[in-house]
Amino acid sequence: MSIIIFNPQDRDIDSYTKSLLTDYQDRLDLVACIGGDGTILGAEIKYPNIPKLPIKSSDICYHCPKINLSDTLKLIEENKIYPKEYIKIEYSINDQTILALNEINICHKNPTTAIRFSYDNENYIADGIIISTPFGSTGYFHSISQTSFREGIGITLNNATIGKKTIILPDSFEIIITLDRGPAIICSDNNPKIFDLKANQMISIKKSSETAKIFQ
Repeated sequence: MSIIIFNPQDRDIDSYTKSLLTDYQDRLDLVACIGGDGTILGAEIKYPNIPKLPIKSSDICYHCPKINLSDTLKLIEENKIYPKEYIKIEYSINDQTILALNEINICHKNPTTAIRFSYDNENYIADGIIISTPFGSTGYFHSISQTSFREGIGITLNNATIGKKTIILPDSFEIIITLDRGPAIICSDNNPKIFDLKANQMISIKKSSETAKIFQ
């Protein structure tokens, strides 16, 4: 057992927090995420399946709880509080399966050119399409759709030629999108893995069997 400190931006950690994390270093199995929402996403990519404890050190952290760190660590050790499980979504490409805690984004590779794609037997022209989890629905998805949700999987179009269409589906649904014309890319969260999509390429997006465990 050990506490992993994930601090990719090398933010300052006050001496009190350092002391507490050192004290519990070999007593708990979790990732202490120093930063904001992006830090949680990065930690989930690097350390999947290990519970995350967000410790706010950024102005933007909707998912950082207001905690008394000493009390929280003690309660975790005593098994009196548990992490909340959040669904992830996934897609497969080039023999790789990519998981996302926030969203999967299919978008134009050239910002001056829209893409054409289809899903659910309808054709669209837009800058892209975003598929989001409830965890991610307060971020990029919300900035485009002005919608957030607590259950299911959300789909919204980015700058479509027809009216924006935002829907929330049960998380049992598999979403199949076909790129009719690009150039386009597919990416997820703040994952550095970005893939080019070819014309007529089909992408299947669905709920993953893996979850993210985050103390909230």
